[in-house]
Amino acid sequence: MATNELIPAHITQDTISIRGARVHNLKNISVEIPHNAITVVTGVSGSGKSSLAFDTVYAEGQRRYVESLSAYARQFLERMEKPDVDEISGIAPAVAIRQKNSTRNPRSTVATATEIYDYLRLLFARCGQTFCIHCGTQVRRDNPDEIASKVLSFVPGRRFYVLYELRIAAPPSQPASRRAAKKKASPPQDALRNALIDIQKRGFNRLYQNGRLHEFSSPETLLDVDFSKPAFVVVDRLSVTPDCRSRLIDSIEICYREAGGEAILEFVPDAVGNPTERLLFNDRFECKKDGTLYQEPEPRLFSFNNPYGACPRCQGFGNTIDFDLNLVVPDPSKSLDDGAVEPWTKPRYRALFQDMKKWARSQAIPTNVAWRQLTAEQRRLVLEGDPENDFEGVKGFFNWLERKKYKLHVRVFLSR
Repeated sequence: MATNELIPAHITQDTISIRGARVHNLKNISVEIPHNAITVVTGVSGSGKSSLAFDTVYAEGQRRYVESLSAYARQFLERMEKPDVDEISGIAPAVAIRQKNSTRNPRSTVATATEIYDYLRLLFARCGQTFCIHCGTQVRRDNPDEIASKVLSFVPGRRFYVLYELRIAAPPSQPASRRAAKKKASPPQDALRNALIDIQKRGFNRLYQNGRLHEFSSPETLLDVDFSKPAFVVVDRLSVTPDCRSRLIDSIEICYREAGGEAILEFVPDAVGNPTERLLFNDRFECKKDGTLYQEPEPRLFSFNNPYGACPRCQGFGNTIDFDLNLVVPDPSKSLDDGAVEPWTKPRYRALFQDMKKWARSQAIPTNVAWRQLTAEQRRLVLEGDPENDFEGVKGFFNWLERKKYKLHVRVFLSR
């Protein structure tokens, strides 16, 4: 490739510059093709479109790419001749997609054929952001570093507790009555004693409930805890200061580990008049507003070749088979009595035709009026069905046929 000193001033590296192309029927052609743009090469048959695009630009890009590989790798690749051209500058490794289907896999696309799809899946998995489909809020985990930054933005000196809810595993039991089932009972004494001993072994010495601390060192204070209501284990007591950041992060991580990914920050009232404030955090990948859980982005989630990421309806093929209303009701001028619903005019399905007319009369839907004159709601009921009145409609009929596709005559009927 020529050095910058040898490139004329009017040629920049923002373009692919071709000078003196004489491949096949090209007659000493010079042209510049801009980068980062879609360029169309057009002309009459035999004017040299393919010679310029494939045999000149693509051939030179591929040749330079292959020449950059090791001698060991080059022996496995097809040797490409240098095109008959004076100079080509500003060119990168090229990919050519010819106008033909080189694969029988219906899932194959330009991206899969060029292997760009592998990088796109990785890009979306690593850099993509998930947003709630209901409220549009970004879905993310509550990171301890981000929680610490949010807390440190509060008024300096404000005191707070780092907590997690005490959960006591109770043996399953059948409630004696419906009233007893609605009323939450206290956990059994054995389970409660074991839970308290366990958290004390883990180094936690305080419980928190209704704004009061209860010390394990003074067992009599635990008698005031109502374990039929939520009680919380105190992991740490802190105040908003720049020095508490690392300690706060450690406390949140302890809560995540002990409470299955949940942490609670309870800000206590102060002399300035700030009321009690409770902040809830968790490391679940969910919408923090409505609690909808989402799958975390990963490469297989963006692959239509993988059942994990393929559309459940089309199975990743990009197309589905459904009935065509223009073939089901080919003549809208016919009434239901005259056979507007064409599939039900066949002798095999006459019983469904009679059931439809009987249902229509019960719903005051006229059967002697042209299909196009029925209201939109009446046509919808005929097509979608009326489950409340035991009528499956046209869609229900085709869903039933889908389960009979192992029969040849049903497959022929569906194809029509």
